[in-house]
Amino acid sequence: MKSKYKSVYFLAAIIFLNLLARVIFSPLLLTIENDLGISRSQASGFFLFITLGYASTMLSSGFISAKLSHRSTILLSIISTGLALLLLSRNISLNCIRISLIFLGMSCGLYLPSGIAVITRLADSKNWGKAIAIHELGPNMSLIAAPFLVEVLLRFYPWRVIFLLLGFVFLVSGVLFAVLVKEGDFRDEPPNFENLGVILSKPSFWIITILLCLVIGSALGVYSVLPAYLVSDRAMERDFVNFLVGFSRISGLFMVFLSGWLVDRFGARFVLYATGLTVGLLTVLLGLTHGIILVLVVIIQPPLIAGFFPAVFAAVAQIVPARTRNVAVSLMIPIGNLIGGGVVPMAMGWLAERGAFAIGFIMIGAMLTGSIPLLFFLKLKE
Repeated sequence: MKSKYKSVYFLAAIIFLNLLARVIFSPLLLTIENDLGISRSQASGFFLFITLGYASTMLSSGFISAKLSHRSTILLSIISTGLALLLLSRNISLNCIRISLIFLGMSCGLYLPSGIAVITRLADSKNWGKAIAIHELGPNMSLIAAPFLVEVLLRFYPWRVIFLLLGFVFLVSGVLFAVLVKEGDFRDEPPNFENLGVILSKPSFWIITILLCLVIGSALGVYSVLPAYLVSDRAMERDFVNFLVGFSRISGLFMVFLSGWLVDRFGARFVLYATGLTVGLLTVLLGLTHGIILVLVVIIQPPLIAGFFPAVFAAVAQIVPARTRNVAVSLMIPIGNLIGGGVVPMAMGWLAERGAFAIGFIMIGAMLTGSIPLLFFLKLKE
């Protein structure tokens, strides 16, 4: 059992790198924008290209893992992400960067369905909340690390070198995964009309998907443009903003464990309701407040978002049969990332060019708050 949980921690490290490769564009956005001489909406559009690639391979990951096994799919994701980052470090034109971003998203998109399938196979059902919470340490640590890492490295290197270094880290991680992690060498059912019908016919699946789109919009969508918003719209200094954004994610490390415990103790519905409602209200306040109150909201909102995701994956495990969990994740996450992680930041960039940056935060927060009553119709095996 101890060796199994060591594998869970290693998978947490992999998803740390997986998300870092995508969110590192957030603190680099203004630097890349100035270096390439592009507009705010063009720079914000990078996230849409990443999520287009991410969604495309996540939707097809069920076919890939059914052929290769989940372990081999994870390894393929690690190595190809490293190569995509190396390619990004060499690109000069805007169109070449966009193509590389799609490849980066495609590589990252292979991981999550197989990662969740392996974790729920390793852990007993009564410990899913805790196991998923351990795994969720990874993305929360990447949100902390990205602004600090960028702030340090930009003092010594241009932004392209940062991608080069990160690409080599991925390649080394792939070698370590191949040598050290032996679990996950199994296959689940690939998507077919039968299991797709089972999943898509469940209203609870669509309720979770709608909420996930809005929470990812309040999380990755907001995170992607928050540094640019605080610097350009709220007149804060870049180094303070990067410190603030990174610092605000630290408490999320503790929140994922609290959320995992709450899921096991009170059920996924309770955690989804509590975190979803408060995140929605706080996201509205990001667009309404200034000064010290805005700083406090920036600090308080992220840990509550961190508490949402263990409950989501625990809920999915209760909604669909075990053999189709990877398929459910590979359907739900791409939709959430495409809308919340791609469309939302691009729309915010468009609003920013028209002097209405804050309106984007208010709109996404209001939509999330208004969707919370859907949880009353969620059917879980609690």
